Amino acid sequence: MDLYHLTLILGVHCLCLLAPFQFTWGALWVAISLYLVSGMGVTISYHQNLAHQSFKVPKWLEYSLAYCAVLSLQGSPLEWVSSHRYHHQFTDKLRDPHSPTKGFWFSHVNWAFDYHSRFGSVSVVVVSQVTFSINSICHTWGKQIWDTGDASKNNWLFGLLAFVEGWHNNHHAFEYSARQGLE
Repeated sequence: MDLYHLTLILGVHCLCLLAPFQFTWGALWVAISLYLVSGMGVTISYHQNLAHQSFKVPKWLEYSLAYCAVLSLQGSPLEWVSSHRYHHQFTDKLRDPHSPTKGFWFSHVNWAFDYHSRFGSVSVVVVSQVTFSINSICHTWGKQIWDTGDASKNNWLFGLLAFVEGWHNNHHAFEYSARQGLE
């Protein structure tokens, strides 16, 4: 595991230590709800339905359940199912993707930093940071072509990186329009 990924995982876990200082009943409700929805999504969709094909459901429900599982940030349905089937094929052997024969730490979390899966976490971090930047950067730097009564700005870089979300002043001026790239 490299220092970047170790710092990322430790950082996320350390941020959780701040949760009690920001406590609200609403936040607790959201956390419990997301835990239940994403956890059941992994179990019902990724594991039972997709990996083991234990039951069939209509496509709309299959997609809805998979969406719930995606909220867990454990990877795409294809990645998760592929890894799980590989695990069953080579259970507790050297080729098991999260084999306990490589040690408890490896089977618990270190397998996630294997060369083949580490870039999934990078994409989550990049998408998160780009999304977060809309709220900070696009209210600080850029052009404000519409008088919206706020500090929202159009930022061409984040217009590209965030799939038009960086045209934030346009969004604030025409919040119900799907066409944000008006410039």
